[in-house]
Amino acid sequence: MTEKRKEDRRVRRSRQLLQNALIQLLRQKPLAKIQVGEIVDVADVSRPTFYYHFETKEQLLTSYMDDVLDQTIETVFGGLKEGEPADLYQLLLASFEEWSLHQEVIKWVLQIENRNFLHAHILTHLTIIIQEYGKSVQRTKLLPENEALLLNYLAGGMLMLVKTWMDNDMQQSPAELATLTHSIVLNGVISILFDHSEAAQ
Repeated sequence: MTEKRKEDRRVRRSRQLLQNALIQLLRQKPLAKIQVGEIVDVADVSRPTFYYHFETKEQLLTSYMDDVLDQTIETVFGGLKEGEPADLYQLLLASFEEWSLHQEVIKWVLQIENRNFLHAHILTHLTIIIQEYGKSVQRTKLLPENEALLLNYLAGGMLMLVKTWMDNDMQQSPAELATLTHSIVLNGVISILFDHSEAAQ
């Protein structure tokens, strides 16, 4: 095993220890009342280790969302064979199914007052899904004058959709959410993001 791989393993382990410690503490009290010293004590790591990876406890919490969304992308696209067309409904379904597994942590993230970072996370996730979807069906001609505006619009809507879903204890199934979102995205945003001649294929 190379030194680089050993370092990567240590980095991942330290991040996971800190994430797990924060989740354990969040089950006892709100984020505002948790101190960095408590996190490192529960994680059994040093304070410098915490600050090597994160600047704040909020950043630590959102790092969990980074990992969730990275895993979602891997799940969404990992099963596709090269050149195989991506089914937009299946991409959205896989996303909602993955997010449903992390309801507890996502609800904590949504409680943080500044939600700009979460909007950015969801925007990144949706951008990857839509751009990869476009590639997989040879719809590569995104209209640049519309792309940023519409993806931000969609990310904001998705953020509130997920928040409402989580706040209501996920009364709808991931499949129901995927069906709703698929209809909105395919009939609205996709047809505007891509040339109509390509989107209609």
